[in-house]
Amino acid sequence: MAASKRFKGAAAYFASAQIGGQAVPLEGTFTLAVGVNQILAPDPERVVAAFVNNGNAEVWIGFSASIAVGSGILLPPNGGFLALTLVEDYNLVSFPIYAVESASGSDLYYVTARREAVEIEY
Repeated sequence: MAASKRFKGAAAYFASAQIGGQAVPLEGTFTLAVGVNQILAPDPERVVAAFVNNGNAEVWIGFSASIAVGSGILLPPNGGFLALTLVEDYNLVSFPIYAVESASGSDLYYVTARREAVEIEY
């Protein structure tokens, strides 16, 4: 198997057994615009997605572009948090993810992890 990265240890062994590869992280901040925002595109290799509302307004997360203020999963202002994992939420984590806010200018911090097939040393 050609590998782009090599991992060692208990975490590598556990991830390999659970998802058949390693979870490679990606993080950033998404500033919400007025209206519905697609914050993550669909990704069949995504195994984790977590969001923190760092803004002063309520934010709702959903899995359809028809999400509206007051519907979906509420992330309260100043630290509201949502985590989705393949193990707990099945393939829901791989769907497109949308957000809408009650007032403009909220920042959502996010971290995701994608499965990547890698060579593992035991």
